[in-house]
Amino acid sequence: MAASTEHGRNERKEAAARAYVNALSVDFTLAEFTLDFLQALGGSSVQEAAGARLVTAPANMPLFRDVLSAAIADYERRYGALHPAREDR
Repeated sequence: MAASTEHGRNERKEAAARAYVNALSVDFTLAEFTLDFLQALGGSSVQEAAGARLVTAPANMPLFRDVLSAAIADYERRYGALHPAREDR
């Protein structure tokens, strides 16, 4: 699995389709991790619309963690600390 060290715009010519997501659901078995990226829709009852589903081998998860940690650290150096979004339910 290739890990990108450059953060920012996707410069690939064939970029994947994009979907706005603001929620994440994670499930796993011995053989795979499933990450469902979701759109939590507001209103009187919260609904979740599918954004994207990723399925990968458990061995890839430490790489994902490391790439995300590096990206978050780079973001915070550039723009300031991130704070978890507040849930108003």
